Amino acid sequence: MMKREWLIQARKSKKLTQEQVAAQSFIDRGYYSQIENGKRNPGPSVALNIAKILEFDPMLFFPYKNTDTSNNPENKQAQHSIIDFYKNISKGNILYLYNDKSNYLNNAVHFLLTRLEIDQYCFFIDHHQNIQSILLELENILPKSKIKQNIIFMDSKIMYDNTPINTINFFQSLQLPLTNDSSICIWSSEEKYFHDDWLSLLKKYFQSVNTEYSSIQTLLVRSYDAFSISAALHIKIMRDYQYLMTDYEIVESPLYSASDKFMLPSLFLQDNS
Repeated sequence: MMKREWLIQARKSKKLTQEQVAAQSFIDRGYYSQIENGKRNPGPSVALNIAKILEFDPMLFFPYKNTDTSNNPENKQAQHSIIDFYKNISKGNILYLYNDKSNYLNNAVHFLLTRLEIDQYCFFIDHHQNIQSILLELENILPKSKIKQNIIFMDSKIMYDNTPINTINFFQSLQLPLTNDSSICIWSSEEKYFHDDWLSLLKKYFQSVNTEYSSIQTLLVRSYDAFSISAALHIKIMRDYQYLMTDYEIVESPLYSASDKFMLPSLFLQDNS
């Protein structure tokens, strides 16, 4: 690995020695020196301590994995812009049409990392294989206890195979520690639209438990393989999403209409095309 020049410059800008940073981070100087030289990666707690002392984003220790084989600098910059967008949004709904599975997985991982960074409660609904790949990436960065505490992973096949009653019973069994001030995020990998799917059931569950849940701030991402969405349906659903996302960018939807004030909007359109 290469030297972390950015880390060296951050330390020097604070006029601190390696020994001083190491002592304040509760590690020995040799360990810290290896981190600067790129020979070792810090664990999550050490990364947070160093970042706090030198005042930078701890996510710099866990750079975005570039899967752009074209080596296009514009795509690389756009990928980092997506991460910046994640960090600066707390509520809303995003339609993600992806072309490449590797980019999809990386975008999902960094979405969850930015949510965990602010202790936001997350639902993640996807195929079992994708969930396992994402878990492996997360466990290389964060303690398993942190992941388990903040994220509920749901196998999308099980979700769709369940009857509405069984799905509601599942949500009830979670006993979510939600209040009117809670903020949650939902990432869901979809195959096609249904009139009454898991998201509508989740909305009904929140409202049945406590009407105050209707004001919970929610960040929603619904992802589809771009090849599975017709042009006609794409135009139609742009009215329901504030933001449109691809593997490399996020833009505002020009057709979005904020008619539904509840942050789990009605997005259940029947594809008759």
